Amino acid sequence: MERKLVTEEELIAVLNQELHKTENPEDYRFENIIRLVDKDKDGCNWSEVFVRGSGVPVKAVLPLADRIVHEAKKKYNLK
Repeated sequence: MERKLVTEEELIAVLNQELHKTENPEDYRFENIIRLVDKDKDGCNWSEVFVRGSGVPVKAVLPLADRIVHEAKKKYNLK
């Protein structure tokens, strides 16, 4: 499947939209995507996205965040 090309801001918005379907939007958010110089073995050109919590520990949301990022890496590449 060909990945959709999006800006970093668009990708963060998509990730946050998915995260906020199950988590309180005031508590957690994705930010700061790391762009890869070369695509990874699966053809994705970004790797990590940082999750921040507003006064709450992020550890509880990390498994969900990892699943969201894993699925997004199959669908999106950065412009």
